[in-house]
Amino acid sequence: QEYNFTVEFYWSPFLIEITKNHESGKKVLHLDKLSSNSNMWIGADVMVFNSGFWWLQNENIKRYMCLIFKVF
Repeated sequence: QEYNFTVEFYWSPFLIEITKNHESGKKVLHLDKLSSNSNMWIGADVMVFNSGFWWLQNENIKRYMCLIFKVF
């Protein structure tokens, strides 16, 4: 039986924009801006996220240092 579907794997470190050279000198995640490669997801019917790894930080590993967003 044929199901006519495609499975794609796309890895991205963050789903939102990150600025590594922010004016504050910190790595900053912009919670209100999608990453520049988000156009790769257009047309997807189903997306599966595994994000737990990125929210677990310790003193030795700092993936980001600050979160910012604009209030509308």
